[in-house]
Amino acid sequence: MSGEGFRPCAIIPVHNHGSTAGAVAAALEAEGLPVILVDDGSDAGTKDRLSEIVEGVPHCTLFTLPENRGKGAAVCFGFRQAAAAGYTYALQVDADGQHDLADVPAFIRTAREQPDALVSGAPIFDSSIPPARRIGRKLTVFMVAVETLSLGIPEAMCGFRMYPLAPVLTLLSRRSLSPRMGFDIEVLVRLHWRGVGLRFLPTRVVYPPGGLSNFRMVRDNLGITLVHTRLCIGMVARLPLLLARRVGRGGKMGHWSEQRERGGGIWQLRLMLALYRGLGSRGVRALLYPVVFFFFLLSPALRGVSSRFLERVSRLRASRPPRARDVFRHLFSFSFSLVEKIAAWSRDLGLARLSIKTPDAEDLVELLRGGSGAFIICSHLGNAELLRALATTEVTRMLPRLGITSIVDISVTARFNRLLEEVNPGSTVRLVPASDIGVDTVILLKERIARGELVIIAGDRTSARNRGSVSEVRFLGEPAYFPQGAFILASLMDAPVYFMFGVREDDGDFESPYGFYVYRASTDVSGSRRERTAKIQALTEEFVARLEFLCIAHPLQWYNFYDFWKKPSAADPPTRGAEFARGS
Repeated sequence: MSGEGFRPCAIIPVHNHGSTAGAVAAALEAEGLPVILVDDGSDAGTKDRLSEIVEGVPHCTLFTLPENRGKGAAVCFGFRQAAAAGYTYALQVDADGQHDLADVPAFIRTAREQPDALVSGAPIFDSSIPPARRIGRKLTVFMVAVETLSLGIPEAMCGFRMYPLAPVLTLLSRRSLSPRMGFDIEVLVRLHWRGVGLRFLPTRVVYPPGGLSNFRMVRDNLGITLVHTRLCIGMVARLPLLLARRVGRGGKMGHWSEQRERGGGIWQLRLMLALYRGLGSRGVRALLYPVVFFFFLLSPALRGVSSRFLERVSRLRASRPPRARDVFRHLFSFSFSLVEKIAAWSRDLGLARLSIKTPDAEDLVELLRGGSGAFIICSHLGNAELLRALATTEVTRMLPRLGITSIVDISVTARFNRLLEEVNPGSTVRLVPASDIGVDTVILLKERIARGELVIIAGDRTSARNRGSVSEVRFLGEPAYFPQGAFILASLMDAPVYFMFGVREDDGDFESPYGFYVYRASTDVSGSRRERTAKIQALTEEFVARLEFLCIAHPLQWYNFYDFWKKPSAADPPTRGAEFARGS
């Protein structure tokens, strides 16, 4: 937005905060913001103090409501007065002095850079926050996640926000919002429903000793509960629209690396784990059915990828072509695998559900017993997280401190490492982003293997940085293109190479045990550079042959929604992928 169209002001709702409102107004005016004070039926002493503030602070205007209507009503009144005065943005700031106004320039700058977004504070609390407030805010974040089907909203009650006035006034013209403490929650959710972008800036929040709070425990908690009730009902009515927004109507399936990881991903995994522990496997599946059904309806691109894969498998199995029901079962299996991934990390999936199917697993255990490590290539068939977690647990009966390094091509590696430590304290599994692989990392990985550790990488994801670096192999009866990266890395390790797969023994039974398949690669990838080129191709073909065998046996557990039969190009333009598959 041009500087001419960007006209911000500040709105301060006041109810008996005469002792602190002056300092807040002066600080905002010092940042160049005209200030609108809205007296929400304050007592006589506060009214006198507000009159003094207006006289002492240039560009400060006072409006007085005849009676106390509530914070939400005062802020909405301020929005209308700001718009009438020609302002286009309003920085809402509470009058109690809790907010760090040194962050005001950052709010203004972000609003200039992203003019269509609501910019909200993401509070960083110190020890002064009352425990009840901390718990209440966490419950509100959970409820807002449900109401918006969004896991990227870390805060919904902060009274420090920069609002674009145009969408706010449009919303207010069509419905009345909560007049009291539920306003901050309701306006955020309803603007999100309308497609207004949300940006969150970290900001310190303190609860000063002796500070005045207008929060009334019974009245306001009841009001907030009613707000959440209305919003949940509104979410159900908007469910198809919200799901369509997340998936993208008819969106083209692009390169897997373009599936954007959102900041709320860790909240998503925590929520999944909590639901799994609270409701059990059957309870979580019951919740997933309607969600997956809407994804199934609203994502033709994803349906198409699944259908084409299942059709290839059906030809090799000489079985009937896939039907819509088979595609739905495929997508549902993928959804539930996300829950089982985090359950595996936390060891909520027990060893009783793991059945070792190949003698090479014993060979690997003997290798580790002797103090040697190995390089493991896995895939997105079945549950790779189950492999990392349960394989570790099985081996650690004899090797309590076995180290595992898992190479992953995700943008949130640090957060996944943090979550792993939370759900499985003392875990020796470390996640390393594939983007960090270089000479130093290769040396580090070789040292870890020499110490008797395992290094694990997926062999079925084309490189996000070099999409043309692929090997042509036959997969499910046709030429396909698999990434070279994992196999080149294997050739540099000077270590035994194993392929690992973990699949439910019965595709249609979510309670069935997992089969654990371990194969030692027969291809020796050592030798000169010229020899290695041919050996890397042979290693790739050996891996894909094992993968194909299990794909044909367990097609509903193939979770790599990517077209391997179209040769990728480094020059491929970026595309928006289907978010449903981004977590795989």
